[in-house]
Amino acid sequence: MQVGKQGKTQWLHFWNQAWTRFKALPNELITGSVVFLGLTVGLITVGLNSIGAWQTLEWQGYRLLFAARQAEWLGNLLPSREWDDRLVVIAIDDQSLRTYGQFATWKRDRYTELLNTLQASPPAAVGFALLFPEETPEDAPFAEAMAFNGTIVLGIARDNQGNTLFPRPFLNSIAALGHVQSLGDSDGITRSSWLYIPTSTDAVPSLSVSLAQVYNQSLAIIDPDAPPIPIPEPQATLEQNTVWINWPAPSREVPQYSFAAVLNHQVDPSAFADKIVLVGLSATGLESNPLRTPFDADANGAGVYLYTAILDNLLNDRFLHRPNSLWVGSGLVLLSLAGAFLLHRFSLRFQLLTLVTFPVLWIGIALVVFHAHWWIPVTSPIAALWLVGIMLQLRAHNDRQLLMDLFSKHVSSETAKLIWEHRTEIFESGELQAQELTATVLFMDIRGFTTISEQFKPAELLRWLNRYLDAMTDCIMAHGGVVDKYIGDAIMAVFGIPIPRNSRAEIRQDALNAIAAGIAMHDRLQLLNQTLRSEGLPTIRFGIGIHTGNLVAGSVGGSQRLNYSVIGDTVNVAARIEALNKNLQNHNPYDLLISGHTFAYVRDRYEAKPLQSLQLRGKADSTVIYGVQGESKGKILPRNPLNLLETESSFKPDS
Repeated sequence: MQVGKQGKTQWLHFWNQAWTRFKALPNELITGSVVFLGLTVGLITVGLNSIGAWQTLEWQGYRLLFAARQAEWLGNLLPSREWDDRLVVIAIDDQSLRTYGQFATWKRDRYTELLNTLQASPPAAVGFALLFPEETPEDAPFAEAMAFNGTIVLGIARDNQGNTLFPRPFLNSIAALGHVQSLGDSDGITRSSWLYIPTSTDAVPSLSVSLAQVYNQSLAIIDPDAPPIPIPEPQATLEQNTVWINWPAPSREVPQYSFAAVLNHQVDPSAFADKIVLVGLSATGLESNPLRTPFDADANGAGVYLYTAILDNLLNDRFLHRPNSLWVGSGLVLLSLAGAFLLHRFSLRFQLLTLVTFPVLWIGIALVVFHAHWWIPVTSPIAALWLVGIMLQLRAHNDRQLLMDLFSKHVSSETAKLIWEHRTEIFESGELQAQELTATVLFMDIRGFTTISEQFKPAELLRWLNRYLDAMTDCIMAHGGVVDKYIGDAIMAVFGIPIPRNSRAEIRQDALNAIAAGIAMHDRLQLLNQTLRSEGLPTIRFGIGIHTGNLVAGSVGGSQRLNYSVIGDTVNVAARIEALNKNLQNHNPYDLLISGHTFAYVRDRYEAKPLQSLQLRGKADSTVIYGVQGESKGKILPRNPLNLLETESSFKPDS
């Protein structure tokens, strides 16, 4: 009993884990690697394709390919197809009904007369896309005419109850037989048909196949040197006997003549000599299941054109071929992977351009392949790439949100935009990559904060402090700085992250921005102190220390919590310089001290006085500390290269 409980507990734990992973899948899809995203989108597209999600759109793609192939503007690139001139249709059309009355009243002597008329210039084969299941008094002359012609094929079909409608045995023994079953798709267009219908004893050929067989027999007599038409062998299953029809052109372009016109000798008999003639209905409203083709989707056609199209494909070996599901699935996955891998490397504008132009390009490829008798998917590859684009945008939005959450309260909007534009350089797997760079670090601290804090209650102290921090942060961000952290009443800011600076001019600009921010904070503090004084609150005095040097920037913390920060000796130096403000108040009007390294970058823009030499731990040379006096007034000083910085031996403080 104990084992059963333990097993149940393990199963519950397994399903809880599985459910947790399933719920996390959308987030993993968005935040995961590009390979994972592409592979997942590919598998989703394949799954949707296997259940027919794209079928309706693929049907429309089929029509589009035929319409494009027949377009006049493509005539020079891809010649349009035409019906094989060995095929002729004798249509029982509206003219024939006006001449001989309603079709239901027609007697078989009409067909006998037709066969006798055709004997003036015998066709190679004649097929009736009609059914003759009932016995009539006119059967004997009709059978005699068929026997005399010797190249007749009659249609057979199943009724609604599944019974096969054969011609009367009297006719059956004279003519070949072929089924006239059609296979329409959900939108009514006929794209495929069965060359054979397997039965328990044999396979029933279609009317078109039987006509091709009869034509081969006639061809052996007409032109013994001509090669016979290749005819596929029957297969075991209905699916294996299915062919995809390559419609040559609209049905109205088939070489055809009115039944009445032929009987009235209005057609030259030579038009049928050695041809394959199909006789069938084309009059409006006669077909109970009207045929629709890619060209005649909105017009009622007749089944006779279907068998003519199949014959055309048999005669020219141009049935459409389709790649099997394995090739389609593999192609969709590879396309999704390639699309994800390439698109994520480019800008949104390029991604949109690709997503707009790819459908045109793909349809062009599909059309070229279509001309070679291959029908490849049109919609699903386009859908796969668009889905990749959507997921990349969601991923980009998620990345942007991560970055903006990280920096939005620390940097200006301009800097945030710069960060986003360089996201691929600094963002990887949910973390900012560690980078070695040269930047300027600013430390700021309130003088005598401990004494001041004793005058406030905790809530009042925080309100007072936040007013100060808010004002100082505005100045930092306005000059392109990044607030790294707040340490009680202290602020640590960095100028020059997270995008590494590649030139001395860029590093110099960061140093200039840091000093400008320090002066702006001093001026802003004077205004804030006026307000605080009027409210009876303690005023503030701060000290600022600035140093430029090498440091490392990146994500710092554990798996549950990360913080983007900078570390290195430069940070320590800036903090030590800031602390010197307590003792170096003469010649320090802005309470702003900078290192010699920083002054070397800005000496042509700011005046500063050397105040003290600072010996740093582990350093052979000392660092000179300068008090910023303000911007240079018309005096342009030569830039001091970094290898000529003042050292302890050359330091002479002003009195």
